[in-house]
Amino acid sequence: MSQPLLVACIDLVGVQAHLVEEGTSALEHHSSSDGMMLQTLHQAIDGLLAQCDNAPRAVSVCLSGLVDPNRGIILDARRVLWLDLPLAEFVSTQYDLPVCVDNEAALIARALDPQGQKRLVVLHSNPFLEVGLALRGQYHHSLELPSVSLLSVLPPAAPPLTCALALRRMGLRRDNADEDALDRLDTLSQDLSEVMFWVIHLLRPAEIWLSGWLSDIGSPLLEQLNRRLLNDMPEHASCSLHLANTDELRLRGAWLHALARGL
Repeated sequence: MSQPLLVACIDLVGVQAHLVEEGTSALEHHSSSDGMMLQTLHQAIDGLLAQCDNAPRAVSVCLSGLVDPNRGIILDARRVLWLDLPLAEFVSTQYDLPVCVDNEAALIARALDPQGQKRLVVLHSNPFLEVGLALRGQYHHSLELPSVSLLSVLPPAAPPLTCALALRRMGLRRDNADEDALDRLDTLSQDLSEVMFWVIHLLRPAEIWLSGWLSDIGSPLLEQLNRRLLNDMPEHASCSLHLANTDELRLRGAWLHALARGL
């Protein structure tokens, strides 16, 4: 009988690290972020390896930005000043372990659809809006939207994609971290609904999940978005809206990603 897959899941967004086995956390190691993300990544991996008796079979890394998960390359993660960084190869060489990396929104979508049966969208903000997609076993994130891989799974009648879902809409950015999002709830829900309606029209998802700081304002935002959905797109009112527990889902998605790649 094969051993359960034990994976060192490193979340560079929430700056947390867990050894995960069969989708549940086994050990935990917290690192403080000092802006030097490669150092933080190494500290997290070293901390986990020092705590466990059996070495993990793989390392799975979660972060924001444009990621090529097939090649393990960080194409554009400007928040940590990473451009065209072959992170999977770099970490794998240092630790002699297979490594996979992916965007946090895509990993959240994967965690919400572990059986590969759903069509759902994740609207994730940290601090810019990123979009994760689960399309019946195929997982993508927003910066991939113009790619051939996503166009191949869209409905034949879908309009051509000319932008990445207004990914970096300034209206969705929290330029002032101290600003109370509730004070601008109307503007926020209007901006979000434009993206949401475009996603619904294009992908026909059954579920939309809000995560990141969008989930912090929870019920009031869901209420407004549901109202807009009912009034403006009544034919798609069956699309349900939910709030996501981001930290847990990022870790579970990272574990599932390693499992899917057969590491």
